[in-house]
Amino acid sequence: MALSGNSRIRNVLFDLDGTLIDSAEEITDCLNKAFGVNGLNKFVIDRSHIGPPVQDMILAIAPDLEKNVLNNILKEFRSLYDNSRFLKTRLYNGVTELLEELQNRDIKSFIVTNKPWNPTRAILSKFRMDNFADVICPDIDSAGKLSKSEMIAVIIEKWHLEKSETMMVGDTESDVLSARRNGIVTVALLNGYGDNRRLMESNPDYLINDLNMLHNILKIRHLRGGLRSHEL
Repeated sequence: MALSGNSRIRNVLFDLDGTLIDSAEEITDCLNKAFGVNGLNKFVIDRSHIGPPVQDMILAIAPDLEKNVLNNILKEFRSLYDNSRFLKTRLYNGVTELLEELQNRDIKSFIVTNKPWNPTRAILSKFRMDNFADVICPDIDSAGKLSKSEMIAVIIEKWHLEKSETMMVGDTESDVLSARRNGIVTVALLNGYGDNRRLMESNPDYLINDLNMLHNILKIRHLRGGLRSHEL
């Protein structure tokens, strides 16, 4: 694994789905219903499909969809999901304690998610997660199509973040690559929705089994600075 540097971490960017929350059951339930409404009950959607933006998920499940059918599924999904009460979504263990630790250490935390703003806001409100310095979603611009890499760049520029002091924590290869394109420290979670083999091949600075291991990284970088991921 790559050496992650010696700077103390002062800013942590988090992916949301598969990193801080387990939303797979909620998403797959709404996708299955959206497919069913459009007469596509033959497709069985499970958590292995979760991770990419919704349109990419749909096309991975059914790559030969006509554009109008794809749009109808997207519309139905957004109606179902955005108006959900998120009863099947849960926080991963240790998230509340980790966010409190960051706040106590005066480390700014951010969310960078492919989820649109309305369901993101509802989920953060549901779990009373109000200690983020900023939350960036694809639809913060008029086109609503910002990539993960572009969203990270927005936060860095908006908050004038020092890249060597900034870390991205996510569960997919895309999270790692997007963070690396922006020159910040990369942390990959193995217990999310990403493919573990591809995660390892993306060569993150740190590869961890769960969020509890993030405490170790922050502590070591604060006390000694820098550690190879296989040493954790």
